[in-house]
Amino acid sequence: MATSVVVEAGLRLQPLAEILGPSEFEERRIALRRDWEPVVEAARKVKVIDPLTCEEATNLGRLLQGSSKEIENFYKPIKSQIDALKKPVLAAENADAGAVQAEKVQLGNQITAYNAQQRRIREEQERVAREAMEKQAREEALNRAIELEDLGQLEQAAAVLDETVHAPMVVIQSTTAQRVMGQVGKLTYAMEVVDAKALLLAAVSDRTLMPAVRIDEGWLNRKAGLEKEGFNVPGCRLVKKETTHFRS
Repeated sequence: MATSVVVEAGLRLQPLAEILGPSEFEERRIALRRDWEPVVEAARKVKVIDPLTCEEATNLGRLLQGSSKEIENFYKPIKSQIDALKKPVLAAENADAGAVQAEKVQLGNQITAYNAQQRRIREEQERVAREAMEKQAREEALNRAIELEDLGQLEQAAAVLDETVHAPMVVIQSTTAQRVMGQVGKLTYAMEVVDAKALLLAAVSDRTLMPAVRIDEGWLNRKAGLEKEGFNVPGCRLVKKETTHFRS
């Protein structure tokens, strides 16, 4: 049995061999293998089932079934001990990582809200400035038209009034501090199903949308197992599969 240890961030964990109990574990495992290995080898040699080998194969199957139970009983308490050792470690990790993650999320949410607020302020300032410049441009066009009209150039005056007013692009520089290094803005896209029936109908007509409709085959198989011959679900066919099991 290997006696390697796990070292992480300067913390030396107990050798795996010590956790499993190397001598007792290996001795019991070797003894167990002595019981089932000959049966496995004999079962591998059975290639054809006929009237002469059927009884032998059944007896081997019963022995293998008994070995399966023995192997399960051997490893179960060992796995329980490992789970018991791992459980408080995972709980501690979740507690520590959870606290850090929670504060990271709440700070990110606050910064996102702040940046959005500053963006709205800037956009409003740009809108007000743009409208002011458009108003000024219209007034200047009107004054030009009046001047042309006074000079008797009525067609030119009418053309000036018909022109579309184009105000220059307005960009307001943010008065807030620039984004701090380490702060990364990210825009993500997700979806919300608001009409499941419409989605199902769309998936029927467009096969590229079929991955969006997940069929719970596990639930359907359990339903078929419970209802047996009475199973009747549109679009599904009852499949019966015969297998052979062994009793030790």
